[in-house]
Amino acid sequence: MTYPRIASRLRLNEAELAVILKAFTEKSEVVAAPRDLSGITRDPKDDPIVACAVAGQADYVVSGDQDILVLGSYEGVQMVTAVEFVQILDAQS
Repeated sequence: MTYPRIASRLRLNEAELAVILKAFTEKSEVVAAPRDLSGITRDPKDDPIVACAVAGQADYVVSGDQDILVLGSYEGVQMVTAVEFVQILDAQS
């Protein structure tokens, strides 16, 4: 969230970032991506993201990256935009 492009949009102070980071770490599960999963996406730098999602049995990858989104789904993991994910969450509540 400190990546310049993201930080400029979020405009959060240190305290707000700390709260969000704590929430992420408490709700996250660390998984090791299989090293042999390559060629999944059009951009090889995105392959580890999808590989981790599969290894962690994630339901969704939320991204704005077209090289990920173009997959639609992979091994049961759906690739969705943030807007789509919010709509999914709204429909579940």
